[in-house]
Amino acid sequence: MSKEGEKLPRGFTDASGWELEIYRALAGERESRVLQLGSLEEYFESLIRLSSDKTLSRVSFRQALRRVVLEWNPILDRRNAYICQFLDLLATYRPSGGVAKVIELLRAIDGRLYLPSSSGISVDRIVEKSLLVLEKYFPIAPAPGDDNQEFLSYLSFLRLDAATVVGSAYATKRILQLGPLGSPQDAVSQLIEFHDVHNLVAVSLSPAPPIQPTLLLGALYFRCLRQDSVSTFKDALSRSGGDLIAYGEGIAVVVPGRQPIKLDLPADASEDVAVKYMKLMWREADARGFKKLQEISEVGVN
Repeated sequence: MSKEGEKLPRGFTDASGWELEIYRALAGERESRVLQLGSLEEYFESLIRLSSDKTLSRVSFRQALRRVVLEWNPILDRRNAYICQFLDLLATYRPSGGVAKVIELLRAIDGRLYLPSSSGISVDRIVEKSLLVLEKYFPIAPAPGDDNQEFLSYLSFLRLDAATVVGSAYATKRILQLGPLGSPQDAVSQLIEFHDVHNLVAVSLSPAPPIQPTLLLGALYFRCLRQDSVSTFKDALSRSGGDLIAYGEGIAVVVPGRQPIKLDLPADASEDVAVKYMKLMWREADARGFKKLQEISEVGVN
């Protein structure tokens, strides 16, 4: 039970008062009131409504929250419940500096520098909340030309660190959702530097891919074709339950229960790529390939 019986505040119009109140609420000293209202956000909003100058109160609250964020050390903090509440505030208000702190927390978890308390809240739950916070900050990429350092830090985290924290598939999918990498061909060229073919194929064939599978798989397939590494592409398909077969006068990816995904030869393909494509098409057009085609129900091609 919290010690709220003393006296609840009546709202604030200065950052110092708000800063103290934020710390008290995060420490659980306003627990019963927070539970009554449903969330920390509702609690703080109720205080703003009680203030004589609501606009000034809101500005002061945001200033105070930025101070609290800057002072927070994710590596030294061991209070799981506190951190979860803190992450909820970041997701709601998205103060500047929050992205760097959340990435610092995730890197600490990945490097085993974070040793959580035994509060019943798992590290997986903290990771889940942390990722949600980052998605709230950046549901889409900033406008082109916007030199947003927090976004660049987030993108760097997704490329270099996220794979070991939450898996390459999530990181790849998130990068594609943000769409900062240009065309599918450009995206594949950049992503392949940080994530292997298997992850990209898995994302392409996921139930809700962030980009049209035909575009991403096509860009990836022809990259592998140019580098004489189609076997890697086929192995990745196999791991995701798919296969590469001859389809009409071309090549297609087939996955049980889904329409064939045609990988058409690009109009600007070089002669060398075109020759490789045709050779591989005829190689795939064997009895096994045609048998597979006969097993596919009559459906359209993507």
